[in-house]
Amino acid sequence: MHGLNCRLGDLAVTVKAAIPENLGNMVRVVGFLGDQRWHGFKEPTPMWEVEVVEGSRLVYQYDGGERFYATQGHIPDAFLKPIAPRRQGKEVEMEADRTCEAV
Repeated sequence: MHGLNCRLGDLAVTVKAAIPENLGNMVRVVGFLGDQRWHGFKEPTPMWEVEVVEGSRLVYQYDGGERFYATQGHIPDAFLKPIAPRRQGKEVEMEADRTCEAV
């Protein structure tokens, strides 16, 4: 999963969407679904299972125009931006060492 915007457990905001109501939703990334087909992408794209936080909802639309609403669903990685910056280098190594000692 190298090179993705999000990681499992991240809080993220939706920054792209075909349906305007989906922009700005805060979500928690709960599962990686692999590469899947999604409207607007020529090739399969990495997808996440997400849960909406803060009382929002996701809007999905069928080809015929019918909409449905959900608090959990699939979103392409390209449509998400993590809220917290990623930690790198020595800080991550030190945290990993503390985690191993606690086990």
